[in-house]
Amino acid sequence: MTGPRSLAGNIVVITGAATGIGRATARLFAREECQLVLVDIQEEALNKLAAQLDEDGTENLTIVGDITDDSMLEKLLAQVQDRFGQIDVLVNNAGLVIGGRFQDADPARLRKLVETNLYAPLRLSQLVIPMMIARSSGHIVNVFSSSALLSVPGFAAYGATKAGLYAFVRTLRRELNGSGIHITALCPGSTATAMTQDMIASGKGLGRRPHHAPDIPAKAIVDAVRYRRQNVVVSGQPLAQAVTSFLDRLCPRLMDKFWLKQADDDYYDAVSRTK
Repeated sequence: MTGPRSLAGNIVVITGAATGIGRATARLFAREECQLVLVDIQEEALNKLAAQLDEDGTENLTIVGDITDDSMLEKLLAQVQDRFGQIDVLVNNAGLVIGGRFQDADPARLRKLVETNLYAPLRLSQLVIPMMIARSSGHIVNVFSSSALLSVPGFAAYGATKAGLYAFVRTLRRELNGSGIHITALCPGSTATAMTQDMIASGKGLGRRPHHAPDIPAKAIVDAVRYRRQNVVVSGQPLAQAVTSFLDRLCPRLMDKFWLKQADDDYYDAVSRTK
């Protein structure tokens, strides 16, 4: 087992840093005396976080923009190089979710979902990897979802993007074997964030299930970098998730019957409240 390493002084880039898991992760890396690059499209929330970190003495660079924009990503990389000269850790955390019946999804939002959840982390990783290879050092954390491991009705498009990201992580790890770059696939499970708050408040369907605070997966992200872990699943019900995932692969028809009973109109109404 690889022993823990000090994270002090690391340059850490976090997308989707303004809220939820991203914000909690930024605060934890700040406690480790890292220097942070905070990326998000939500300017007000991002600046608020940066101000709080400034007060605590954490050096940070805020970059406001849409990570699905290639020119924005290239400018991001240039700004980081000018300010810090390197990137030690990249956390691809930003994401969107579409819940509800797939046939009802807005086509424009479907495209944005794919660009945000899949294309953006692929492209940003592609830009960062040469810098890491040159130093024979670096760590990339890609945050995916339990929807990549389980076939959950109401999340067909979202699950497809996260399953694609999970496949990317596992394959990229083999491509970069021996390069000094470490790759983590982190599955945060059901987390209470701005994306899920309306679903949880509805008290229906998946909203009735336990949801952990963003600090839980955030700690798992920091620990994954500290201990160079490859695959991390964080769940409020780890045994139930493991059993369900196993049955989904071994007895798919049984799970079809299970979801036939679960996925009624109230269920789809609840999951459609994700955002």
